[in-house]
Amino acid sequence: EFWGMRTNGQIFPKEVRLYRGHYFGQDALISIGFDITDRVRLADALRLSNDYFRTIFDSINDAIFIHDGVTGQILDVNKRTCEMYGFAREDLLREDFQQATQMQEPYSKKQADQWLKKARDEGPQVFEWLAKHRSGELFWVEVSIRYSVIAGAGRYIVTVRNIAERKQSEAALRFKTEEVDRFFEMALDLLCIADFNGYFRRVSSEWSRALGY
Repeated sequence: EFWGMRTNGQIFPKEVRLYRGHYFGQDALISIGFDITDRVRLADALRLSNDYFRTIFDSINDAIFIHDGVTGQILDVNKRTCEMYGFAREDLLREDFQQATQMQEPYSKKQADQWLKKARDEGPQVFEWLAKHRSGELFWVEVSIRYSVIAGAGRYIVTVRNIAERKQSEAALRFKTEEVDRFFEMALDLLCIADFNGYFRRVSSEWSRALGY
């Protein structure tokens, strides 16, 4: 590619192709020039569009995987994915990433592929999954899978949210609930929980023994 100049002095990009040939019976090097202004403008616009997409893609706080709609291969990931799993982007795009993070059923690659197929055949899927960091640490995530056709090609858009803190809170709440249950069952006093309208919401078993019902 070279730069050319129009008669008005305007500079424009051009593509030059060289061919060996004959001119009036003599060997010659023939050059043909093409004005590629529109092609360069389109490439610049596409590059700006890609930069804009990448900026937004990498600013999202959830991990995002883009999978091929036929093979299931990972085609792209955002910055948050790298942070969440502890891998560089290049590593995430390799097949061995899926092998390195694979676990036993029901969190195996086979099971993950079934979820992808289900999203394609039945619609968007949301489920919890036990993921693995590069260090080997396990953590809970919520996975959302949507199948879409982008630029004529099938793609799986997989969004992953770390829910480790939520799972810890749920476990703590469950423990507290079980603790309250044991307290009510073992209490020798008449215990109750009532709402602001005066209705009992919970009573200890001593109430049954005391009242006879």
